[in-house]
Amino acid sequence: MHDLRRLAGAALACAAFATPLAAQLPDTAREIQTHLEFLGYQVTASDSNLTAVHGAKLDVLIQSYQGGVLMQSFVAVEQNREEALPTANLLNTGAAVARFYVDADGDLAIEAWMPGEYEKARFAAFLNAWDSDTLGQFRSYSDEVRQLVN
Repeated sequence: MHDLRRLAGAALACAAFATPLAAQLPDTAREIQTHLEFLGYQVTASDSNLTAVHGAKLDVLIQSYQGGVLMQSFVAVEQNREEALPTANLLNTGAAVARFYVDADGDLAIEAWMPGEYEKARFAAFLNAWDSDTLGQFRSYSDEVRQLVN
């Protein structure tokens, strides 16, 4: 998991500069930041997103999107796009809120969208589902993920 976190951090740093021009902070960014900090994330805000870094979870970008909150994470992939697609598809099979795909840069992109504004209980449930989808899927398919990033 340590190698995966290192690669995710590097990809997330690059992705922060590649967000769409229309990206913006959610109106409830301060509440989201406080919630994430309570859970152990170190959160920084820019004009367009929140970047949340955690020692045991994937680093994430959070921004407003289509009347809700979009959470994204990126993992640098060592395989070429065609070799990585089957693993992305496999990770999608058991995911509830997240979708996994190989982006144009060849990274494993992970996204989840929560409709509406921040509400503490709903956001907590969303984060639990995100963790289950990301960390849970990575554990379930650890051999495939390891091949993807090594």
